[in-house]
This record gives sequence, structure tokens and C-alpha cells, in this order.
Amino acid sequence: MLSLTLKEVIHQIQQGKICAKELCEKCIARAARVKELNAFTTETHNIAKKQASASAERQATHATLPLDGVPVAVKDNFCTKGIRTTCASHMLESFLPPYNATMVEKLLNNGACLLGKTNLDEFGMGCGSIDSIYGPVRNPWNYHFVCQSLEEAGLQLGSKESHSMTYSQLKARGIHMSAQSRSKVLRQTREAEKMTEDVHCGSDWYIAGGSSGGSAVAVASGVCFGALGSDTGGSVRNPASYCGVVGFKPTYGRLSRHGLIPLVNSLDVPGIFTRTVEDAAILFNHLGGHDVNDSTTVSDPFHKQDLPDISIKDLCIGIPKEYHSPGISEEILNAWKWAADLFEKAGAKVIQVSLPHTQYSIVCYSVLCCCEVASNMARYDGIEFGYRAENNESTEELIAASRHYGFNDVVQGRIFAGNYFLLRQNYEKYFMKAQKVRRLISEDFQKVYSKKVDILLTPTTPTEAPLYSWFSEQDNRTRTAEQDVYTQPVNMAGVPAVSVPVRLSQAGLPVSLQLIGQSFKDHDLLTVAKWFEQQVKFPRLDLSYLD
Repeated sequence: MLSLTLKEVIHQIQQGKICAKELCEKCIARAARVKELNAFTTETHNIAKKQASASAERQATHATLPLDGVPVAVKDNFCTKGIRTTCASHMLESFLPPYNATMVEKLLNNGACLLGKTNLDEFGMGCGSIDSIYGPVRNPWNYHFVCQSLEEAGLQLGSKESHSMTYSQLKARGIHMSAQSRSKVLRQTREAEKMTEDVHCGSDWYIAGGSSGGSAVAVASGVCFGALGSDTGGSVRNPASYCGVVGFKPTYGRLSRHGLIPLVNSLDVPGIFTRTVEDAAILFNHLGGHDVNDSTTVSDPFHKQDLPDISIKDLCIGIPKEYHSPGISEEILNAWKWAADLFEKAGAKVIQVSLPHTQYSIVCYSVLCCCEVASNMARYDGIEFGYRAENNESTEELIAASRHYGFNDVVQGRIFAGNYFLLRQNYEKYFMKAQKVRRLISEDFQKVYSKKVDILLTPTTPTEAPLYSWFSEQDNRTRTAEQDVYTQPVNMAGVPAVSVPVRLSQAGLPVSLQLIGQSFKDHDLLTVAKWFEQQVKFPRLDLSYLD
């Protein structure tokens, strides 16, 4: 049941083949089994059960809603009424919003069941989901689950009751063992406890990507069938690439940002995680459209569209030469070349194109990001919003103490940099110049598309998911500059993009590629991505052995 796609689950619920309550219980059970991946900051299982019960009642009367009974997760920077929304920061650790973000409201109004809020880099600043007050998110691929080892320690005694119990638990239950069995269980228990200690003390594992790593892991591990993330410079597509799921960033203005706690207002876009491209299109259909609460959403009518099966013989696929950059791995490069050949053999025209200002994009992004961060974070002073320190010596001391504890080093660093760029003597030199370069980056995409190029094909990330030990050797700023090199130009231009998993690397990790479309032609992009996905037949992660 948990291996189904969102489309299949919707169909079976509406046909009465799956009970919404049973599906919810299975997802909650899976969440417990993969808890050590640390995908969630707040679990809302009781709320999800009530929502599933309501779905089951509608199911019984054949009055189901479009997403009735579908378990979903939401990144912990979307406001959820009465449910803690923390941005993985001490600053908002106890924040209970009085309203739902528009994206959350649309999910719930369509019958979805909210399993919880997912982990992220603090305030969405990062590309690894390791800078969170709740600890890092772990990638489920090639991960050795501790719960599996604990079960192995309690097995092989011939008693069903002894399944997954340690020696102390067996003794407390009054289960008697021979000396040989007791010795074996004690040894296995010590090994399992050592493994538990190793994992929680930093034993090596692959990162989930970020900043929406929790949402990507929740979908990849089978806990839910869709999840919301936010994408400022690649924060949906990056973790989607590392975790082997589909990550869709729509055109800026297609999805409402109302209730999404802002990082960079001019770049933030709500994003969608699913297992298939068609699933992403289903959620997009139910989430898109103008929102009176968000003036940046376009007022043009939003039309729901199914993704047709197409022939790509009339398509022109562009390969940006600037994306063949230093640091790209052989695995990614080979997959990119293979995909270009795949399109060409299927009849599409594949040509090399140029986006000449790409080389300046990451620097431009860094300046604009810090400037808007400095502005957005100014509200968290311990007086109007956010954590309040107990320092009452003066207003200045109170604000300084509140922000010192409330923000981590990454957030503080971006605030300092942003305020420096915005100083009167630096404003023209940094902020205004970055805005001009951003316009040039956007025009690069417009020029390419004006030459009858339909879709751009690029890598999503320079490598497959790196190990935590390697990733944490450098600071957040350095890693972000490395990992977002292919994704953040898309945000600068405001165009849609989707990351699609293609194959597994020699190490057994997902390798993904990015398809970039034209503004407001999101469904056209997803249609091509669906065709591509059907050709590659990526093997999704199967964790059914944990159940």
C-alpha cells in the first residue's frame, strides 16, 4: 500500500479499495520505523487520524474530495493553525500560528491528512538540512536503520513474543533462555546499543540535501505521498535529487506564498515533492491559482490540466554549455549525456545553448539573499516577534540577547552580510548591481526560449548525495555555493523547473537531472518530464522490509 503513487492511492480510495483510516495508520507506523531519519520536527498523528476518519465517512457516502485520505507532510516554515511552526529555529520554537498558510489550507480543504511538519535548515538557509535545532536529516538511501539491528538482537529465540526485545526486556517479561541463548542475546544487544550510540553520535551517513530535506525524506521513505517544501535557490530540487524523488518548483507567482515564513520574498516559491511527475501535477492542479492574500500571485485564470502522453519529435531541447562546470562528477556528467542522447534518439532536436551570465549568478544570489534576509529577520527582536531573552538591562541588551540565542551562526552571518550590503555607501555597489545582474540572468533565459528552445536539460546537483563527514568539513556558505550552482539561476529568472531521478550511481545513490521550462508553461514542462520519467524507469526506494 505504501509503495503506491499518489494517483493510485487517490483512485483506490475513491473506488473503496483502500480505507483512509487504514492508510493513515500504515503511514504513521512507517513514520515510527524511520524516525531516526529525523524528517519531522512536529508529528501530528492524532490530527491526521481525525482527518482520516472524516475522509472515511465521506468515502462511505461516496462524497470524497479530490485528495481525500491522502497523507501529506508540510515543511516547518509554512504556518499551520494551532500547530507549532518553528523554522527549525530557537527564535520560533514556541510559535503557534493563528491561521493556515494558503498552501496548507488548500491541501486540507481537498481532504489531505497532515502527518506533521518536516525538518529543514534553520529558516531555510542551507543545502544539507543539517543546520536545525532538531538535528540533521538523514538520507534513507544506503542507510542502516538501528531499529533493524535491534530486532536482529532480539530474534532467533523461537518466540514471537521475544521479537525485537533486548535482554533486559526479555528478562522483565519472564522469558527463559538457555545460557547459550542468553549469551548470544547479550552480545547482540550490546552490538545494537553500540550502533544506536554511533548513529546518534555522528556515525557517517548521506545527507538529505536542503533546505527542504525533511519533506524529501518523508516522501522517499514512504511516510507520505506528497509534501510541501519551499524553493529559494534550489531547496526543493536539491533534496529531491539526493533522495530520489520528484521535486517541482513552479513559476514564481503560480503558488501562493501567504503563510510561508519568508526568507527571500523575491525568490521564495512553494514547491512540491512526490514520487512521480504525474503526482506532482495532481498536487499542482489543486494548489495553483490567484490568492487575494498574496499580491505576487498572478491574477490570470489558473487551469487544471492532466498530463497527456506526447511525442517529443517537435521539441527542441537546450543544453546550456555553462553548466558543464568544474566540480561536476562523472556519474552526473554521464547521466546528462545519456539523457541528451535519449531525447535525440526519440526525435527531439538537441542543441547547445548559452546562458552567459550564469557564472555571476551564485554571487548575485548570495548578495540579494543576504539583503532580503537582513530585512526579513529584523522583525524577530524578542519584543514584537520571536524568542524573548530574560535580559532586562535595556532594550538594546534585550534585543541583542534574544537574537544571539534565537538565531544560529548561519542566520546571524547572513544578517551581518546583508546589513553591510545595504549600508548607504554600499547600496549601489552591491545591492543595485546585483539587481542589474539578476535582470541579465533572466534575459539569458528569455533569449534562449525566443530561439524556439522548449526545455533546458541540466544537472540538478554537481554530485550525488555526499557523506555527512565530507559535507560538514566546510561552512554553510561554501557548501551552498557549490551545491546550488545549477538550481539558483532558475529562481533568479522565476521560471519553472523540475528534478527527475534518472538512475542509481555505482554507490547505489540517486542521480537526478533538471528540466527547466518557460514561464507559466508549467504543465508543458511537467508533460515533457513525465515522458522522460517513463523512459528512465527509476527504481524507487523500497523500505517495506521495515514494516
